[in-house]
Amino acid sequence: MSKFLYAFLISAILCILMVQGSMKSEGAEEPTREEMKEMLSKLMENRSKHYRSQKGPHYCGRFAVKKIEEVCPDLCTLDDDTLIGAMCRRHLTDEEIILRCCP
Repeated sequence: MSKFLYAFLISAILCILMVQGSMKSEGAEEPTREEMKEMLSKLMENRSKHYRSQKGPHYCGRFAVKKIEEVCPDLCTLDDDTLIGAMCRRHLTDEEIILRCCP
């Protein structure tokens, strides 16, 4: 799972616990297990609807190849298998791409 999903789940659980704590202080009934599951599923449903990636899974790789074509018109003349991965992980500047790609 991604870090964002863990953070979301932790915040959802904390939110439920806070609601549960406020209900206890007001003298209200404690929510049942089914109600807790329903609250959590509603939170998860909202997250999955609103946070879908609008870009395809290979968007960064395509962007990196287009950027290399733009910066080095003759494409890479050096064999560097890690360049595209580095461009996706860290946004390299044009100068860094030229140093790693164009002799």
